[in-house]
Amino acid sequence: MTRPNSIEDLNVGRGVRELNHRLFSEPTAPTPHGSCSKVESELEKKLQDQVEAWLHHRGYWHRSSKWISKSEKPERGWIIHLHVTKKNPLLLDVLLLGNDGRYTEFELKRPHGRYTSESQRILCESHGLPKFETFEEVVAHVQQWEQTP
Repeated sequence: MTRPNSIEDLNVGRGVRELNHRLFSEPTAPTPHGSCSKVESELEKKLQDQVEAWLHHRGYWHRSSKWISKSEKPERGWIIHLHVTKKNPLLLDVLLLGNDGRYTEFELKRPHGRYTSESQRILCESHGLPKFETFEEVVAHVQQWEQTP
């Protein structure tokens, strides 16, 4: 019986492994509740970037010093996207503030993703705030929210 191949069997130099760390990294053990792997984080970040780009194109601006200093206001409202929600677990990933004074808040997770805090789980599961796993779910929610008076 032969042993399975390993990274060392590829005879790849250290420099190549460092440049391509995703390809040559060793598998990691499952992470405990409340944290996620690097791959899971990257998938979630991709969804967040896609949602932010769509919202900006739709007429929502980031509520940051760059955008609030403009003389005009955004067509539809403001986006507040918390990139580090672990520091404030009482808010979800995205808070949309409409120019009409209404707001909607939602969590973005990769499919079957775990909450990063117990507070987020309670907000979504007990208080009914939405958690979206796909771009299409976000689009449907935002469009419905915009049409609701």
